[in-house]
Amino acid sequence: MSSHSRSQSSSNSSDIPRLPIGSATINGPYRVGNSDGDTCSYHAVQEGKSCRQPRTCYECLNSDVAGVSSGCLLAPSGFCEDMSSYEANLDFRRNTTGEDLSLTGWYNYYPSVNSTYCEPTDDACVLCDELVNNGSLNQAGENVSMEVERQFCLGTDGCVCVMACESDNWETNMPAECDTNG
Repeated sequence: MSSHSRSQSSSNSSDIPRLPIGSATINGPYRVGNSDGDTCSYHAVQEGKSCRQPRTCYECLNSDVAGVSSGCLLAPSGFCEDMSSYEANLDFRRNTTGEDLSLTGWYNYYPSVNSTYCEPTDDACVLCDELVNNGSLNQAGENVSMEVERQFCLGTDGCVCVMACESDNWETNMPAECDTNG
């Protein structure tokens, strides 16, 4: 079961990865926002806790964050950021004709203002989960699917499911942000 799916059952779950995707490794998470409040990247510190949990991919695209009027951005790493990192030429809906997708196909941004993350039961998430967690991504070949090249699956009504988010390692790679004093 992907970490995205687990996030539905617990609002305190942590879920997001630093993964080798395509030919590069994305080093995240990128710290965005204040140190104790609710941000695109992290939930506010819960009473009695000293760590903030990262916002899941599902939450990034499907939940509003108080005080963030421009929306959030799901980065290629599966980490939720503010819109300051957005590059329109890397929007997941861009025309990729002429791109060497083996180099750039995986580098996609997903703005929350006009994107939604699929439900865990959507066929897109089922496919992405299978592709990323059964080793299919590491199989080189001539006939690589568009989903594998682009590292996301398109679901019902245009929702997205991102392979970095569906990795069983997402939760491990997206640590909580903890107060160094506690």
